[in-house]
Amino acid sequence: MTSSNQTGGQAKSSESGAEETVRRARHAADEAIDSAAKYAKGKTEQAEGIAMEAVDRAKHAGTGAADATRSLGSESVDFARRIVEQNPLASVGVAAAIGFLIGSMLRR
Repeated sequence: MTSSNQTGGQAKSSESGAEETVRRARHAADEAIDSAAKYAKGKTEQAEGIAMEAVDRAKHAGTGAADATRSLGSESVDFARRIVEQNPLASVGVAAAIGFLIGSMLRR
C-alpha cells in the first residue's frame, strides 16, 4: 500500500468515525429531550391536580360560609319579626328614635 492510499483510508475511517459520533450524540440528545419532556409533563399534571384540589376545597369552604351566612340572616330576620310582633309599640318607638339619630347625623 502506498502512502497516499493509507492517508485516504485513514481520512475515510476518521470521517465515518466522526459521523458515528455525531449520530450517537444526536441520539443521546433526542433521548435527553424526550426524558425532560416526560418529566415536565408529569410535573405539570401533578401541579394541575394540586390546583384543582385547592379550587375544590375553596369552593366547598365558600359554599359552607354562604350557607351559614344565609342561615344566620334568616334567623336574624325571624328574631326581629318576633320582637316586633310581641312589642309593636316599643318597636315603633325604637324605629322612630333610630330614624331621629340617623337624620341628626346626616344633617351635620
